[in-house]
Amino acid sequence: MSLTSVIVIPARLASTRLPRKVLLPLAGRPVLWHTWNRAKQVSPDVPVIIATDSEEVAAEVRNWGGEVRMTPASCQSGTERLACLLNELDADFFLNVQGDEPFIDPHLLRNLLYRAEETQCDLVTAVTPIRHRADLFNPNVVKAVRASDGRAVYFTRATAPYQRDIAWADWIDEKTHFRHLGVYGYTRSALEWYQQQEPCALEQQEKLEQLRFVDHGWNFQTVVTDYAGVGIDTQDDLRHASRLMEQGLNPEQLQQRPSTHEQVALTTLLHEIEALHALLPRNRQEITRAVELILKASGKVVITGLGKSGLVGHKMAATLASTGTPAVFLNAAEALHGDLGVVDKGDVVIMLSNSAATVELVKMLPSLKKIGVELIGMFGQQGTQLAEEMRVVIDISASREACPLGVAPMSTTTNTLAIGDALAAALMQAKSFTDADFAVYHPGGALGRKLLLRVRDVMHDVSELPELTPDATFDEVLVAMTQKNLGAICPLDDGRLAGIITEGDIRRALVKYRDLNLRARQIMTPKPIHIGPDERLGTALEQMESRQIYVLPVVDGSQRFVGLLRMHDIL
Repeated sequence: MSLTSVIVIPARLASTRLPRKVLLPLAGRPVLWHTWNRAKQVSPDVPVIIATDSEEVAAEVRNWGGEVRMTPASCQSGTERLACLLNELDADFFLNVQGDEPFIDPHLLRNLLYRAEETQCDLVTAVTPIRHRADLFNPNVVKAVRASDGRAVYFTRATAPYQRDIAWADWIDEKTHFRHLGVYGYTRSALEWYQQQEPCALEQQEKLEQLRFVDHGWNFQTVVTDYAGVGIDTQDDLRHASRLMEQGLNPEQLQQRPSTHEQVALTTLLHEIEALHALLPRNRQEITRAVELILKASGKVVITGLGKSGLVGHKMAATLASTGTPAVFLNAAEALHGDLGVVDKGDVVIMLSNSAATVELVKMLPSLKKIGVELIGMFGQQGTQLAEEMRVVIDISASREACPLGVAPMSTTTNTLAIGDALAAALMQAKSFTDADFAVYHPGGALGRKLLLRVRDVMHDVSELPELTPDATFDEVLVAMTQKNLGAICPLDDGRLAGIITEGDIRRALVKYRDLNLRARQIMTPKPIHIGPDERLGTALEQMESRQIYVLPVVDGSQRFVGLLRMHDIL
C-alpha cells in the first residue's frame, strides 16, 4: 500500500446506553481489546491507535501493550476525535473503527484501504445488503444509496431508494438496499476540511455526520461486505456477543437472520399499507358522493354484510353512531327473515361485500327498492349485478390479500374499515361535530364526564365538611384533616372562604415551627384559587393541572363556600 495509513479506534467510556461498555469483559478480555486485536490483523504496516479522553481506558490499553492518544472530552463524534490527532499522526489516510465492534472483519478493513488507494477517493465506508424488512423501514438503521460506480450518493434514515413500481413487501433486493456500517476512511485533506466546516442542514436534519461530506461533493466511495456488524449497545448485545465468541463464529457468519414470525408479520403489514395507499386515488369522487348522499338523506345509515365484512360493518355503524350520524348494523341473513323491518324510507343502506355478489345482499334488493332507500356499495369487484344497482360504488379491492395463502380477507377488510373511518370523519366535519357533541353520546366515558358533569355533581358538599375558623388551633386542624381525609380543609369566616390548608401545609408547619401552638390562619393559604359549582369538570381539571394543585374550594356567586373538589373526584 503506497498510502501511509493508520487505524484509529475512538473509545469513549461515558456511553449513554451502556456505560463503560468498551471496558466490559467479553470472553475474558475488554470489548475494546477484541476490536483492537482484530484491527491489528490488517497489516503490520498499519498501526492501530486508541483515541480516548479517559485515563482509565488509556491505562488499560497501555497494560496490554496498545498505543493510545488522549483527545478532548468535548469531542462529539469519532470523526472529531480523530481530527484532533491530525497534528500528532504522520499519515495520509485514517481509518476510523468503532471501539464496540469486537467482531470487526480485518478483511473488510483491508478492502477499505485498498479501495481508497485504487479510486483515489476522499472518503470510504462500508455498507452491507439489507436482508431484513424490519431494517428497511427502521429509522435507526441508516441506509446508503450507491451510484453504479460505488460512490455514496446519500445516507438517510428513510427507506431509500424508493421502488415505485414494486410492492413494498417485495422491496428486499440485495443489489438495491444497503445498510451503512459505522466504519470510515478519510484522507488528511478531508479531515482538515471537516474541522473547519459547520454542520450542514442535511446533517442536522438526519443527525448523520457523513452528510457534511456528501453535501459538499466529496468523492465518497463504498465497499460492500457480507459482514453485518455486531455492535455492543446493551447488556443483551453483550450476552449475544459472548455466545458468538463461545461458538467461534467467523465474521462471514454474522449476517442478520430475521425471525420467520417477524418477517411474516411485517410482510402482512406492508401488504395492508400498500393497499391503503392505493385506495384514495381511485375513490376520490366516490367518497365525496357517498358523503353527500348521507348528508342529504332524511333517515339513518344502515350497514349490512356477512362474515368478515359483517364484523367490519358492526364497527363502522358504531363509529358513525357515536360521531353524530345515526347508524345501525343489519345482518344480511337475518334481514331476509324479518329484520329488514329496521330499514325506513329515506335511509342510506351501505352494502359490504368483497365479491359484490353475496346472495343475501342480492335478495334484499327488491325489498329495499320498494322501501325507498339510497344504496352505497363497498365492493372488491366491479360490474356485477349487485354493483350495477348501487348509486355509489367504492372500490375496496387490493392487488393481493395480506394473507400468506392469499385467501383470507385481510387487505380488503382493512380497506373497508379505513373507508368507514374516512366517511365518519368527513361527516363529522360537515356537521361541525364537536367534542361536546361527542360527550353527549359518551356519558360514561372520561370525556363525557368532564364535558357533561358540573362541579356540583361530584364535589364534597359543605354539609359534609368540618367547620373551622381561621382561629382554630393546630390540634383542631389535625383532627379535622384526619376525619375527612380529603387532603385539605377550608377555614371559613362567617360562611365565606378564608383560606385553604393542605396536607403539604401541615408537613411544612411541622418542619418550620418548633412550638406548634399555632392557629389555622398562620398556616393557611389566604384567598386561594377557587371555582364555581356550575363550572364543567373539564374546566376544573384544567385549572388544577395548570396550577399543579389537587384540591379546589368551590364558591358560589355570593362568595359563600359550598364545597371542596379533588382531582381524584374528576378522574
